[in-house]
Amino acid sequence: MLLSIAKIRCWIKIAIYTNRVKIGIARLKISKLLSIHIVIQLSQHILLSKIGLWSEIMDYIIREMRSEEYCLLSDFLYEAIYIPEGIEPPPKSVIECPELQEYIVEFGNRKHDKALVAEMQGNVIGAIWVRIMNDYGHIDNDTPSLAMSVCPRYRGLGIGTSLLKQLLQVEKLAGYSKISLSVQKSNYAVKMYEKVGFTVVDENNEEYIMIVNL
Repeated sequence: MLLSIAKIRCWIKIAIYTNRVKIGIARLKISKLLSIHIVIQLSQHILLSKIGLWSEIMDYIIREMRSEEYCLLSDFLYEAIYIPEGIEPPPKSVIECPELQEYIVEFGNRKHDKALVAEMQGNVIGAIWVRIMNDYGHIDNDTPSLAMSVCPRYRGLGIGTSLLKQLLQVEKLAGYSKISLSVQKSNYAVKMYEKVGFTVVDENNEEYIMIVNL
């Protein structure tokens, strides 16, 4: 009889332990399901945000920059300055230095000046321009140098690539044989330039000098 009671007590302990394990497993499953649900909701939110932005940019057009819009180039020149992660952005006044003013001073008055913009809902959200100048990417006196930038909110969506491809086509039709540019080696835009045909022809410690044959 004592053996039977011992067995019963043992079975009770096993049953209690088994129930605790089942409860623990159930709680773990619920926790995982909640985590998955949160992740799904977050993914859906991000996806919907992306879809909304993609829907918004479907309406953008690329066109020639109008003369009354040349004043915008100072803003896009500032946005074109590459700022590595963790580095404090320079003041807007940095574009007043002679090396940077060369990109925009009296733009439109030189024979080889050309600029395109990306416009969306009446707002200019990106710009690309070329001129023959003695800048960081200067190759020779027959090759236009390129500068470009897209408003931060619209980067990474293909607008810069569209601007670039369109400008290269315009310059080719105008009779130019190549375009040059300078870009910092750590700038993510290097890959974009390479995809449309730019190759490195020279470099220093920080920058590549690149050209594309048209």
